[in-house]
Amino acid sequence: MKEKPEINILVVDDEIEIQHLFRKLLSRNGCRVRTTGSGEKALEMVKKQAFDVIFLDVRLPGFSGHQTLRGIRGIRPDTRLIMMSGLPIEQRVRGVFCEESQGFIYKPFKIREIMDLAKRNRTYPGSKRQDEIANYR
Repeated sequence: MKEKPEINILVVDDEIEIQHLFRKLLSRNGCRVRTTGSGEKALEMVKKQAFDVIFLDVRLPGFSGHQTLRGIRGIRPDTRLIMMSGLPIEQRVRGVFCEESQGFIYKPFKIREIMDLAKRNRTYPGSKRQDEIANYR
């Protein structure tokens, strides 16, 4: 039986604790995880390497989450993006993020949500991606 390749994930969040949580959880479950706390650094990383899924915080120092999302779309338009926020976001703004990404989750996360989103949004070589939006609260 063929083993599935690792899911290659980037986590962009300025909270070190969130970066550690994602790294620990996803690494234990067969994912390769890279992290950064800045949108600018995320764009540099995306230029050098393709990621299956990017978990991106809405509020970041420097480039905002939305600016970072737009930059990623300009570099790698097919990248699966899941937006994250620890603060309530106006429904209209949340709708914009959902239209431009594959999902939106609020902090604090349920561990199962993170794994489900990573697995559901992964890409397989030669496969077509589904455009299913996963929204969790």
